Amino acid sequence: MKKRIAVLGLGAVVGAWFFLQGKSVSSPVSVLTEAEQIKEVAGRGLASVPVSPEPAATGGSETAASVSSSAAPTPAASAAAVATAEKAKAFPPLSEGEKKSIQTLTRLLADSEKRTPQQLAARLKTAGLQPQVVVDANPDTGKMTVTRTKNTLPGTRYFHAQIVETESGESLVQHMSFEVRPGPDSMVVATARVREMFPDLGTPNIQREDYLFWRKDGRVVSLKRMNEEDLKHNYFNAHSKEDVGTVWVTIEIDPEEDGHEHRS
Repeated sequence: MKKRIAVLGLGAVVGAWFFLQGKSVSSPVSVLTEAEQIKEVAGRGLASVPVSPEPAATGGSETAASVSSSAAPTPAASAAAVATAEKAKAFPPLSEGEKKSIQTLTRLLADSEKRTPQQLAARLKTAGLQPQVVVDANPDTGKMTVTRTKNTLPGTRYFHAQIVETESGESLVQHMSFEVRPGPDSMVVATARVREMFPDLGTPNIQREDYLFWRKDGRVVSLKRMNEEDLKHNYFNAHSKEDVGTVWVTIEIDPEEDGHEHRS
């Protein structure tokens, strides 16, 4: 795709709207509940993606041990990861219904290739998520359809999708993500579901206790258990300190292969 998709910081706009509305960031509802508000903050950004992924680790089981550190994080990053894991333990483990929710949304991410905005909206409606869709188009960056949801599935929130239309008229999922609530097993369960729904990913390019990152076939798949700093710099969703330990599950275009600008 020849046109570059510029990265815009969404956090300030989203957060300002959210707090002006007087809503609690811990409430499991979408920030955006009206089409005009979606258009206001839709943006064309990608999630934070490392410029040069660190060496991969060996192994690949779906146990807590499989999420062990292999990328030599800084002492500060290690301390933040430990503190975040400890805070997540204050929440109850995921229920069977919440695990099913994660499976449903992860399957949606895995099936995202070549999905049109209309097909995505239909899937979300079937799941009872009341999709809210806004089309954003301009001569410089082309046409993008942004989809968020009014409802949520138990244990999850903030479903967000950006689908662009290529010059040939094909639909291309630029970004799709959702969040899993904090919990002692949230990272392990989300990791297991990703491995289940993306069986060809292989060994992660980066594999740590709080972060997994795969780069394959022009796509990036990642999971991040977010600490306080991560929450502050998340440009897609509004958060508070009570959300520390939230797991962000993401699939998107690989900016290294597609020529997109991105945060490092």
